[in-house]
Amino acid sequence: MNRQYLYTERAHLMTPQMVFGVTAIIEKEYNPEKIKETCKQVAMVHPFLRATLGYEENSNRYYYDVTEKSQVLFIDSEEDISGISDERISIFFSKYNNYEWDLRTEGLLKVVGFKCGSKTCVLLIVHHLLADGRGAINLLLEFARVYTGRQSLSNEIEERLIASVLDMPKGSKLPFISNALIKKCNRDWTKEGHIVSYDEYLKFANEFLRTDRVSYDAAVVDAAKLQEIVKVCKEQDITVNDFLLTKMYFETEAEKIIVAKDCRKDLDCYVNGALGNYSTAFAVEIGSKLKNSLEPSEYIDICEDMSLLDSNKALCEKIARVAEHISKAVRARSEKLKSAYVVLSCYTVMDPGLIDATAISSLGDFNSKAGKFVGDMMFGFKQRNNYSISNLGKYEEPSVEMAMFIPPASPSVKLIQGVVTVNGNMTICSRGR
Repeated sequence: MNRQYLYTERAHLMTPQMVFGVTAIIEKEYNPEKIKETCKQVAMVHPFLRATLGYEENSNRYYYDVTEKSQVLFIDSEEDISGISDERISIFFSKYNNYEWDLRTEGLLKVVGFKCGSKTCVLLIVHHLLADGRGAINLLLEFARVYTGRQSLSNEIEERLIASVLDMPKGSKLPFISNALIKKCNRDWTKEGHIVSYDEYLKFANEFLRTDRVSYDAAVVDAAKLQEIVKVCKEQDITVNDFLLTKMYFETEAEKIIVAKDCRKDLDCYVNGALGNYSTAFAVEIGSKLKNSLEPSEYIDICEDMSLLDSNKALCEKIARVAEHISKAVRARSEKLKSAYVVLSCYTVMDPGLIDATAISSLGDFNSKAGKFVGDMMFGFKQRNNYSISNLGKYEEPSVEMAMFIPPASPSVKLIQGVVTVNGNMTICSRGR
């Protein structure tokens, strides 16, 4: 395959906490040797599972250095857990997320195996350079099908990432003012004559991770409970995702929420089943006036007990009005490509070296005014108060009982929720500071 360089993925290279997880209970007894073999089989299909980080010094370009053998690390936990919410999953996830991986020598995926009664639980700990959340959940389900014998793997899947601005969808060009601002930052960066080495970044990131405490909370909304929520949402003509956004809005201080958007249908470069990053995000501005339409006791109660929607019509209507406002705002941003792609488009215009410098300048002591400005004002590393939801959607998969998405907790995030629904069971994992 052609060498794949980091382009928009560069934003995930030198930012701490860019490791996330997907986990599933698989309908088969625990067999560590079978897990090891499955890791090897899946790696033969996905080149990035055989890759470490390569670097071209003359051009200051990083790339996926694909080798002939699997770079996936398997860890046998030797634990018998009770289910997908068992705290021992979070313990293992934290263990491999509390230091910065040196991707020159470590692969992009670590797989932890747990016995779960008569079934198997696997935790895939994913570096963001390997995939976005949707790519990771698809990899997890593919892993489960191979492990249970429901799927045999075919030929290698070509990885074709966004390689230039020409790969971006028509109509997603960055707005004029944003484009002008970033180009000025690029010029300032060039004048400074800096470069952030990977070793400098690793030192900074490990120091940052020693004190960056991120909470982890997992919840399961079983099929029966989810159907209650779906029923009420249909009656109020809102989606479940609208409800989740509304719930976060009322439970937090958020006046805007960042929503992830899958870009696969918009990108010609995407090959079905490929790993890599094919997503963007946009902020939905909400403001505080809507929250004032409810009494604090009302929105606390509604978030704790969905049955109140059935028993309190007035409260139900108030919640629905807020959800409708949020829903319209999400649709307006999502359907307008310039708005939906603003984050991804920024990465296509910004100097790669400047992207490298944002976190270390804003959160560390690297002396770059351009890097600090972008990190503080554009990436949110100064305030660190972003709220976000990443909903990976619904899946039906007989190989698994249920699955969970543990989202990446970027330093700019105060609270992020990862949502996925498999076989009618929804899981919500919250990570925050």
